[in-house]
Amino acid sequence: MPPTQKPGDEAPSAIRNLADFPGSQASILGKVLEGKQIKGIVVSDLFFSGQYGQSFLVFTPDELIIIEGEQIVKTQPLADTSSLQCRPFVGNGVLEVRTCEDVRIELIRYSNTRSAGFEEVAEKINKSLSGS
Repeated sequence: MPPTQKPGDEAPSAIRNLADFPGSQASILGKVLEGKQIKGIVVSDLFFSGQYGQSFLVFTPDELIIIEGEQIVKTQPLADTSSLQCRPFVGNGVLEVRTCEDVRIELIRYSNTRSAGFEEVAEKINKSLSGS
């Protein structure tokens, strides 16, 4: 347990805002996401290919956006999303979307070090999708 955390305290959230990023990263993300209302960002340490590199899951009121480098590589409309699920593998995991047509789509990969953040965002978005 971190020294500033007391028993019973919640772990700090892995969901971040654009203002939480250093200048150069915030500038790149701001440029890529220009005009979008950002509800939260979760950082991954893997590209979808499995190579190490920083990628981002961004969620807005309308969609999920995956960014690798300075490019949007995937989008998923929330209107066509019934749920999110984290699937663990050996050493890494994947955030998977289930569409309203019951199709599964792998959105973003992450190492096990980052799994708690993706579990957190999946739970938050699933609550939002179910109206809870």
